[in-house]
Amino acid sequence: MSAALNLPKWAQQVRHRYEGGVASVFCLHGNIRDLQPFSNQYLPLPQFVVRAFTGGKQLVLFYSIRTGVTFADPAMEREFCQFLSVHFSLAGETSLAAAVRNGTLSPQLQDLFKNPSFALPLLQKLLETRDKVALIIEDAETLAPNQELAFLSMDDRRNIAILRNWAENPRVRQRDNFVFWLTENLSDLNSRLRTGTPHLDLTEIPYPNYEERLEFIQSELAETKVKLHDLTPEQFAHLTAGLNLTYIRALIMEARKSGEPLTAQHVRQRKEEIFREEYGGLIKVHEPEYGLDMVAGLEPVKRMLRLVAFILRSGNRQDAPMGIGLVGPPGTGKTYIVKAFAKEVGLPLVEVGNVREMWVGASERNADKVIALLKSMVPVIVFYDEIDQAYGRRGEIGDSGVSQRLWAKFTTFMADTSLRGLMLTIWATNRPDLVDEAIKRPDRAGDIKIPLFFAAEDPEAVLRINAKKRGFKLEDFDFAPVVEKVKGFSPAELNAVLTQARWFALEDNSPVITFDHLMKAAVTYTPSRNEQMIAYMEALAALECTDQRLLVPPHSEMSREELMKRARDLRFELTSQGLL
Repeated sequence: MSAALNLPKWAQQVRHRYEGGVASVFCLHGNIRDLQPFSNQYLPLPQFVVRAFTGGKQLVLFYSIRTGVTFADPAMEREFCQFLSVHFSLAGETSLAAAVRNGTLSPQLQDLFKNPSFALPLLQKLLETRDKVALIIEDAETLAPNQELAFLSMDDRRNIAILRNWAENPRVRQRDNFVFWLTENLSDLNSRLRTGTPHLDLTEIPYPNYEERLEFIQSELAETKVKLHDLTPEQFAHLTAGLNLTYIRALIMEARKSGEPLTAQHVRQRKEEIFREEYGGLIKVHEPEYGLDMVAGLEPVKRMLRLVAFILRSGNRQDAPMGIGLVGPPGTGKTYIVKAFAKEVGLPLVEVGNVREMWVGASERNADKVIALLKSMVPVIVFYDEIDQAYGRRGEIGDSGVSQRLWAKFTTFMADTSLRGLMLTIWATNRPDLVDEAIKRPDRAGDIKIPLFFAAEDPEAVLRINAKKRGFKLEDFDFAPVVEKVKGFSPAELNAVLTQARWFALEDNSPVITFDHLMKAAVTYTPSRNEQMIAYMEALAALECTDQRLLVPPHSEMSREELMKRARDLRFELTSQGLL
């Protein structure tokens, strides 16, 4: 390989493993479409591989089914044609031997090389018989797609066998040859190439972190002379968390072309568009407007969350929890509390959507993309809503193992203690009994589990806060009669009452909501709820609680045995009604 340089960490690891004889075939996956720093410039990955790793190699070539065989320079194409001439002559293929004697591959021969059945056996022969060869396979998943063996064509099976042989064949290593496979999503590559191959190294190329983005931004701004309007380079680097350097360069080039300074609003807008195009509904980045001061009641809960916020802001990573669970019936404000907490901390809030898809391998591919993105966005708060429904659990059957693989990916990710204090996992559910215990345990995502109960603690505060958020004007009046009418209502139901009161005000052409409007809404609004189901979910929430100070009567007055009996009895009743 080339002489030692200040390479990215992943590239240093590749160099170390190659020079140590650990591996001769490297599968680079993840952020492979990005620019990589080399000396004082930034290069696309294939060019970076050539510059960083192929010094001293006599032959460096690229292969893909899209382009066939290409070369680092014309002299190497001539060298390859000499190899082909000898091979074809020995094989009795005189016409093919004649076609390469001028030292170049004709378009007709390139078309043949676009067929892996023709190309891969020749490339294997090259690796076995020539010294100091570097072969870079682009879009490796197109040669060995991740499907069950029964669904693979015979050509695909041959491809897998040849590719695997390169990692196992001692002659490839002995001749000082190495191979790079490039694939964006590791889960797209056939599993037989990813496991059980001792001399294959799987190397993930991460998204750039804050320091790497900042260094790149400063370099690009200096070169392009683009001005920033209402943000510093440091703020620009924070705003672009989750974007790769290619996208950041595109943002700067857009500003250069327009001649206008780059603004924070434009960066946010373009980032949202890029995420929507790249990830669809897999993630959503929230920008909360309100902090915990706009959460009604729940003083013990807010006190605990403010302590966690202080720990995260202070940078005391070892004091930070790995995860927080919010457990309780629908309508209790779980998502709203998460957003308010994120505002309090001042960190980005990323909600992970449902990664499941019907197509083979698509769910695992989505999971890999999301996990890679989240790692690049630290420090960050990651929110999984209705975690019991979307991310699988250990032991589920009937979907070819997809649920178990998703469960394994996300639980491993949540358990990465190197991210403590940098990534806080928050999850919400109304059915914690359906969430795998491994997720809920301490040092995963269950350090703190907060129960939320159905009835709002302070209905007047809920109504006033929601009116303020929604821009509704309330007449000054005594709320006591209204509160009596809505006793036992959830925060979501109280918001529905406020909406109905607003409609009554509009009917009267009134700019404000009066006592009569709100009282009429409180009387006429009819909640739709199953009291037994709510009681069951509250019992489950109380059983999950990690701090008894967060419980409220009657649950705070019950022993754990009494709570378990109540949950069992309610479950039996609901099951007998066909509701569970």
